[in-house]
Amino acid sequence: MLTENAHLHTLGLGSLQIVRGSVLAGNGALTSVDMASLKQVGMTLDLHRNNLTHLSLGPLRLVGADLLLQSNDALSLLDTGALTAIGGDLSVGFTALGLLDLGDVREIGGSLRASDNARVTTVDFGHVTSVGGFVALSNCAALHTLRVGNLTRIGKGLTAISTLLREVDLGGLAWVGGKVNLNFNAKLETVRCRGVVATCICAPDDAVLLDCPTRCDNSSGC
Repeated sequence: MLTENAHLHTLGLGSLQIVRGSVLAGNGALTSVDMASLKQVGMTLDLHRNNLTHLSLGPLRLVGADLLLQSNDALSLLDTGALTAIGGDLSVGFTALGLLDLGDVREIGGSLRASDNARVTTVDFGHVTSVGGFVALSNCAALHTLRVGNLTRIGKGLTAISTLLREVDLGGLAWVGGKVNLNFNAKLETVRCRGVVATCICAPDDAVLLDCPTRCDNSSGC
């Protein structure tokens, strides 16, 4: 555990390939992390609230629980490397990312929490097929492109409010276990849902909804 270490600026894991527990290095002063040979973290990988400007996950393939990268205010480049599975949440809010590309990740067992990224213009789900919890992309004031890629299932809800999105195409997304909330997107013109099953959808009144669930009523909390 290296949490709250104000004197540690570089974290190198050398030849270490597997950590069966957690790597906890959040709330510190890290400017550089070298995953080197690391292929698996059995539980949580916590690098939140450091001074990282770029991060490559290198050969890392699995994080068994949460991957916590939020509140790295200067983080402008994230390379997910060989990562294919995250057992818990991926938290990557409050960064300087312009692009959030999930690369070869196939599954996020928990939620994707990527709200409050003021500079992000594009979110690309790439090869992700399933998110077990919520997808939260709110308060990303520069976000104009959302690519759902191979995504077919979101376990709880999808929220993308207060963005620059003009058009949303949900592609092959088949099921959302809650609401699709696209409210407060002043430029949103068209939403192509392509038959996705969800509790309901919230969107600006003047947005055209094509093959979407019914609009949420006032009691839904949109």
